[in-house]
Amino acid sequence: AYNACSPSSLVYLVGFIVFLYNKNSTWLALAFLPMYYFGTMGLFTFTWSGANIFAQLSHITMTLNLIWAGYILYRMDNYKRFAQGLLYSIVLFVPFISFVMYYCRTHAEEISNLLQMTP
Repeated sequence: AYNACSPSSLVYLVGFIVFLYNKNSTWLALAFLPMYYFGTMGLFTFTWSGANIFAQLSHITMTLNLIWAGYILYRMDNYKRFAQGLLYSIVLFVPFISFVMYYCRTHAEEISNLLQMTP
């Protein structure tokens, strides 16, 4: 639960590879929710110092991947597939995000120490 960016990036990578193979944009949109939540929103959660610099570089990469994927999906002009991918993303990843948030709340002190958020 601590490194939720890894499964999000893995889902994006698998979806990207499948998209390259069969040009089905549903797979490219599948990782939008976790990549946005853990990647883009992570830019505002983590500190910009120490060991978190590497995490922030990963968050920037995830955000750039989302921008690129959004552009590609816009250019393909297949909004039905894009909407399907977003729906599947919600169904699959809302429970995962809920679990991560519950874990972080119940282990707040441990997470704060790991993220170097304590003064």
